[in-house]
Amino acid sequence: MPPRIDMQYVLDRTAIEEVITRYFQGLDRGLPDQVRSCFTADVQAFYDEREAVSGIEAMMNSLSTFRSIAAGTLKATTHFMGNLNIQRLEGDAAETETYAIACLVLPDAPIAT
Repeated sequence: MPPRIDMQYVLDRTAIEEVITRYFQGLDRGLPDQVRSCFTADVQAFYDEREAVSGIEAMMNSLSTFRSIAAGTLKATTHFMGNLNIQRLEGDAAETETYAIACLVLPDAPIAT
């Protein structure tokens, strides 16, 4: 079913896209508090083929980016957002799916000039 297209939908979609952008930026800058601020306490997240993660603490603990950078096994990340599909948008609740490409830089990776 195609989404309704009205001003509220456009505003909501823009707000959702801004949150997802802030999430990727928080990952890439190594800012766990920024990433945490993108989710409600009762978040349910699905990554790849993994099972659903429920709750903000479980979701934050499931992210390996911060641990890998702290451990020195990952130097940096850069995320590029792709498709954004809003599957459900009802009042203050939304269900979305976003495709992204993540470029991961390993500690021993040569720097291109």
